[in-house]
Amino acid sequence: LAVTRTIKRIRLWQYLLLLVRILIILFLLFAFARPVLQQMGLFSKNQDEPVAIVMILDNSYSMSAVYNEKSSFDTGKEVYENMLKVLRKYDKAAFFVLSNKINLSVPILTSNIVTISEKIKNAKLSSRTTSVQLGLNYGFSALKESSVANKQIVFVTDFAKHGFNLTDEKNISDFDKNVKIVFVDVGKEAGNIGISSVSSTYSAVKDQIRFNAEAENFSQDRFYKVPISLVINEQKSA
Repeated sequence: LAVTRTIKRIRLWQYLLLLVRILIILFLLFAFARPVLQQMGLFSKNQDEPVAIVMILDNSYSMSAVYNEKSSFDTGKEVYENMLKVLRKYDKAAFFVLSNKINLSVPILTSNIVTISEKIKNAKLSSRTTSVQLGLNYGFSALKESSVANKQIVFVTDFAKHGFNLTDEKNISDFDKNVKIVFVDVGKEAGNIGISSVSSTYSAVKDQIRFNAEAENFSQDRFYKVPISLVINEQKSA
């Protein structure tokens, strides 16, 4: 019996020691994460001041580019998941997924971090281009009714040039100069390959449509195999 009790005590101390180690690690992660977010402007110098954040994740097709076995899109998700870990119970956030259309996954500012996290994990890529202006319009609109002083729009994107056409504060509704906008670049240098021409022909005899596309290499890199997909009405056809 004495041996059994001793073993139980040892196990109890081991569990307590493990718990203490876990708490220390979590404390260090929190301590190091907040200064980084402070530099990004997500938290004010007054630590007790609540924050209202609109998270906008670019899900355009260029975000599917893979670097080191991870896509830009998945990297963007990780950015937001790490942000959620340091939000306080009185902070609020909304979450949108954006291409040239917007999916208001969590359209209203909320402190329900669990719901936001689930929406981030379930977010999907699209086959569309990006409209940064559209995202900013919805971002400013979502923050308009918030009474807090510290308002942020955090936009995770790969900075593909097509998304920044005609982006001007004069074209953004509900623009507020007091709202801080933080762009997080998750894109990397990649070979510049694009579709240079697309045509189609219809055969009445076979009742078929034939698509012809040419891909052109605009970079100095060499490519031997380039996958090309055909997407019609959001469905991958070939």
